[in-house]
Amino acid sequence: MSSVSKQPERFSREVAANKRLLALDYGLARTGMALSDKRWRVAVPLGVIHARQWGHIIEHLRPIVAEHHVGGFIVGLPLRWDGQEGEQCARTRTFAVRAHKAFDLPVLLVDERYSSSAAERLHKEGLEKKRAPLPQDSHHDARAAAWILQDALDRYKHLAGGG
Repeated sequence: MSSVSKQPERFSREVAANKRLLALDYGLARTGMALSDKRWRVAVPLGVIHARQWGHIIEHLRPIVAEHHVGGFIVGLPLRWDGQEGEQCARTRTFAVRAHKAFDLPVLLVDERYSSSAAERLHKEGLEKKRAPLPQDSHHDARAAAWILQDALDRYKHLAGGG
């Protein structure tokens, strides 16, 4: 049975082999998305869902999850600068649980502090060479999701491959 957790080892065991990971940068107005390759090495921005209600977000995700053979979600947890959880963390956790229940896929919650500013800075400075190229027209939230995902892939590369 899959779960929502902050434990990468558990998450990697719960993701089926040869499945991609979908990162979500959940927000009140927009949710950025990024997708990994099947070997969990590279993250690319996928797009943005412009919806406020979690049910609408889930419905937007259904064809994406099916088309890209997604085996698990990486969801950025917006901790405050001091590492404490605030109101948006509670909303994000609730969304993660709903996504888990809707798709019966594991969800890994990862610290997303500074992801938006880091993604924007790298985009402006043109330093994406280490990471997947970011299209000029990719939305800020999609770039932040790619940053969150690539950071998780780099951090947990010893767990790559799922299953």
